[in-house]
Amino acid sequence: MNLSAFYNDTPNERDFLQRYLKLTHCDLFFADAAILVEGNVERLLLPVMIEEVKEASSLRSACISILEVGGAFGHRFKSLIEFLGLVALVITDLDSVEPVAPGTENEDEDTEFEIPNSETDQPSLKKSGKACLPTQPGALTSNQTLIQWLPRKQTVAELLNATDAEKLHEAEGGNGFKIRVTYQIPTDVTWNDETARLCGRTLEESFGLENSVWCQAAAQRHLGLKLRGNPANPGDLASGLHKRISGKSFDKTKFALGVLTERPANWNVPLYIKEGLCWLSSMINLDASEHLPDSTEPAPPAVSGEAVILAAAAQ
Repeated sequence: MNLSAFYNDTPNERDFLQRYLKLTHCDLFFADAAILVEGNVERLLLPVMIEEVKEASSLRSACISILEVGGAFGHRFKSLIEFLGLVALVITDLDSVEPVAPGTENEDEDTEFEIPNSETDQPSLKKSGKACLPTQPGALTSNQTLIQWLPRKQTVAELLNATDAEKLHEAEGGNGFKIRVTYQIPTDVTWNDETARLCGRTLEESFGLENSVWCQAAAQRHLGLKLRGNPANPGDLASGLHKRISGKSFDKTKFALGVLTERPANWNVPLYIKEGLCWLSSMINLDASEHLPDSTEPAPPAVSGEAVILAAAAQ
């Protein structure tokens, strides 16, 4: 494989990708598949989640490269993934925002994002939005991966209605790369004996909704998701979690490390991540015999939460 050809064909991405790969592991070039994740929380928790999703057991025997790329930069890896011919799963956030009228932006609170101009030869349009619940009428996404890569949609309504086919991109003829995106989707949330169909805008919100009773218990206060008082219904729970996680005092790394201190059997992997891992597992056709260690050799050690933490700290 001649990487010089790739760099010559993609001059706009060359310098960025060279710097990124020098700062991280280059196992991407030897991997069976790649998982591109939103941030540090996903990178810390994903190895444990892979262990917990029984339907994706083949991933435990595969060489998977996990790259932390962020929603704002994930789409910049598109050309490299396609050039390498990799199967890749992109795990990102819905990042719902309420559009802010021009002239009323708040630099400290609002998010600036780009939307491709309908006239392809014109520069992208810059917009600002304030973080909001996905249920907010007229909500957009500020996530550049979702806007510019897959599924190339701008409104939250369009994203929640996107089909599996729209979330997937593959080489013509089916003989090369396959890339699928997964992000938060509605699921049944039960709270105070009432069930509603809801979804979060981030991993933390989805985790709190899909593990509502467990996260709101006093014993899990260290996760940072426990709300004051008792939300009346699932909608109030979603609103409370959104305000808590969007607040400046919420520590995402502390949340991730807190989850790692708990037994994985006590909590559920968010539905959108589970669906994505199951798809990726189906794409990696490892022989069943590869999943079983040789009886004459000791089984490989399981990946512990401590090992994940140490690996993350070493980077």
